[in-house]
Amino acid sequence: MSRSDQLRQARLAEADKDRQGQMAEADRERQAENEPGSLRERWRAARAAMDLKQKAKDKLEAKVAAPAKAVTNRALQWAWKALIPSWGLSLIYINIHVFLRMVVGEKLFCKLGEEWIPKQISGVSGEASKSTSKRIGMI
Repeated sequence: MSRSDQLRQARLAEADKDRQGQMAEADRERQAENEPGSLRERWRAARAAMDLKQKAKDKLEAKVAAPAKAVTNRALQWAWKALIPSWGLSLIYINIHVFLRMVVGEKLFCKLGEEWIPKQISGVSGEASKSTSKRIGMI
């Protein structure tokens, strides 16, 4: 290998080292901009992001679940009103409603007796509506 080839390889190696150093410095700067410094700051940032996601999820769920619960409440009212004219066949839906309340939860299916309480009253008086719905459910 000639002297000129050795010099050229040395210059290329030096240029390569400089380029790698610049890329490493750019990576460090980018990471410093994206991540807060301490573990506590990173944990708070992650917690805040999770809270925002949960709030968005709750809002979406409320928009979807509220109309669905209103529909199931109306269906349960209909089943109670149609109990005698249907010769007891609407009792099938009432039993299905109770079963689905146990399986799915209260977000879509109300307790027995809550279907008769208007939405405005249940929103205004929290504890009073619960006791009233318990009494209606007992009957």
